Amino acid sequence: MDGLLVLRPPQALRSGDDVLCWKTIAGLTEAGLPSRGDELSSQWWASRLWFSKLPGRRTLFENGPARLGLLRHRRKIESADAVWINGPASPLNRDCWFERSIVRAGKPYVFHLQDDWFSLPNLREVAAPRVGLASLVVVPTEPLKERILGLFPDAKVLVLEEPIDVERLKPSDTDPPSGLPFLVWTGHVASMTDLKEYAAILERVYARYPFKLRIVSGQHKPTLTATFPWEWLSFDSGRESEALSGAAAGLAPLEDGSYARCKGGYKVKTYLAAGIPVVASPVGHHCNLIRSGENGILASTADEWVEALSKLLTDSDFGRRLELAARESAVAHYSHEILMPVWADKLRQALPELRNR
Repeated sequence: MDGLLVLRPPQALRSGDDVLCWKTIAGLTEAGLPSRGDELSSQWWASRLWFSKLPGRRTLFENGPARLGLLRHRRKIESADAVWINGPASPLNRDCWFERSIVRAGKPYVFHLQDDWFSLPNLREVAAPRVGLASLVVVPTEPLKERILGLFPDAKVLVLEEPIDVERLKPSDTDPPSGLPFLVWTGHVASMTDLKEYAAILERVYARYPFKLRIVSGQHKPTLTATFPWEWLSFDSGRESEALSGAAAGLAPLEDGSYARCKGGYKVKTYLAAGIPVVASPVGHHCNLIRSGENGILASTADEWVEALSKLLTDSDFGRRLELAARESAVAHYSHEILMPVWADKLRQALPELRNR
């Protein structure tokens, strides 16, 4: 057998780009758990069909390129010890035909779930049947594990801290850009709601200390109503470090709730790895990732957000201390080099089929 087969959505359809990337595969293999990985379907078709304006585009993608990709992967199942899929194998599929083929082949099926999909009816319909099929459900936080076990007491759930690629997101050695200092927000376009809720806070800061906001997200320019200047850069994993470089602060606002408390804080880890002072809401895993005043700032109220951002825009020495501590915490606690041996040990313990690896 060839060990662990890891399948993930094409980049256009996923968040948490570093969670099951090639470094994850290489790190598990180096830790003694042979692993191989692939995209579930074509990135080219996903980026052009899923986000196009063509009527029925997502159904076309589901029944065309996505299905062809899965049919290609079915041949790989037989030679695997276990099959790990990030999210659903097919984004709109409810009957889990590919996941069922794994089970029929007598292979352990690992379902990777990064957020509390059970708080959202449309996503609950996708997640629930897969939890029932899976030999193991992998999640990033204890609250998400508790959430799943509250709904599915018989599920086997494993918490694995999500890694961040500290090489891809190295801090830049170049000087900060001239002109207005800038704040940065990066994330999935679906998370823009959190940023928009904080626009009034940013207006208050801008009235005192002018800045520019940079949004790094998706492939299409989002909408944002604001009087302060802002710009948008499309997401490109190969150039994300460049897009973040020089920011006075990275923004991680998050409205409290079950969904938010279950998240793995990938946005915060992105800022930490890039050596950017992060200001974040004290919600869920953010409180574990950030030591407020040391490697970032946790801000609860609007006044605390205004104070934190104002200080980072005006006190370069304070900002530099946070930058260094942020980078250090990412390398020491959340890099692939640190986490992959832990993942390999926990996966072998959770799945008997992997224990001889």
